[in-house]
Amino acid sequence: MTRRIATVAAFLFALLLIAAPLFAQTRTAERGQRPLVQFVDTPAVSGYEGQLGHEISSQIASLHPKTDNLGDVIVTIGTGAPHRLIVTPIDEPGFVVSDVTPDGYLRVQRLPQFGLSPI
Repeated sequence: MTRRIATVAAFLFALLLIAAPLFAQTRTAERGQRPLVQFVDTPAVSGYEGQLGHEISSQIASLHPKTDNLGDVIVTIGTGAPHRLIVTPIDEPGFVVSDVTPDGYLRVQRLPQFGLSPI
């Protein structure tokens, strides 16, 4: 009976040793993804992406970001040559064409603010 308890205890201890790193990796991944989820959840329709720009600036405050008159977030890292430019849009579609009239005009409608449908 004592041998059986020792075997079960050894099995549970080995299982704990195997499973512990998995839990640690999940928590680390969740912490790393939190800002990304916050960025995705912030609406940034063209012309109204200022709130997302402020969110990005606050997350990278250690890099001393600058914001221009159009709301672009600009970060300069290092000096010298060659120069590299990395550009990424932060806005999302805000209008959809719902009709083209016989005389050639487009009818546009503002998209709902809860995200795009999978279709």
